[in-house]
Amino acid sequence: MRFISLVFILALITTSVALAHGDEHAPATDAVEEEPLVCENCGMLYQPSSTKVDVVAKVDGETAGHIFATMPCLYNHVNFFWDGEAELVTVEVLDYTTYGLKEEKMIDALKAFYLYDTKKLKGTSEPYIAAFATKEALEKAKADLGGEAVDYEEVMKRLVKDASKHSHGDEAAGDDHHNGDDDHHGDNHDGDHHDEVPDDGHGDHDHGNGHGDHC
Repeated sequence: MRFISLVFILALITTSVALAHGDEHAPATDAVEEEPLVCENCGMLYQPSSTKVDVVAKVDGETAGHIFATMPCLYNHVNFFWDGEAELVTVEVLDYTTYGLKEEKMIDALKAFYLYDTKKLKGTSEPYIAAFATKEALEKAKADLGGEAVDYEEVMKRLVKDASKHSHGDEAAGDDHHNGDDDHHGDNHDGDHHDEVPDDGHGDHDHGNGHGDHC
């Protein structure tokens, strides 16, 4: 009986010691949370975007993958961050019909069908551009989303046009600022002071950098 009691006591001591030191050897249960993926151009969250774009590009001799929240983000990054020097090896865009599903599907951007300038889309920004794998899927979604049906080439043309309008808008704002100054000075002098300014033949070259303030 004494032998059994001694064994029982030793067992309790062993268990207590094991529990006391168990935390030192126990595997970590709290996994380290990964940083959320963000668009390389604008910093918008990548995963919630319904217009996300995946690109493999060759820049300065290095080929790597890049992610963007929208097609305009891709366009801006290529032309203003990479100065148009990047070689796009592959471009894939989210098939809008799979957005929010457990397994979203990325499709070849060059072969996709697009609705340009739709109503507001989730997790993205203007101009809203939804991509589809088939023309039939596009037509089905158009009634709800609106927008105009275009192909990849037309999407790029419109983004170029939008960028041009943006840059000319900046120039116009600069011209209005100077014209306002002219009107102000005109009130303080007799006659038309414009006749006093010689034409140097260079026009408004001081306003010429159309891309200076482009984001």
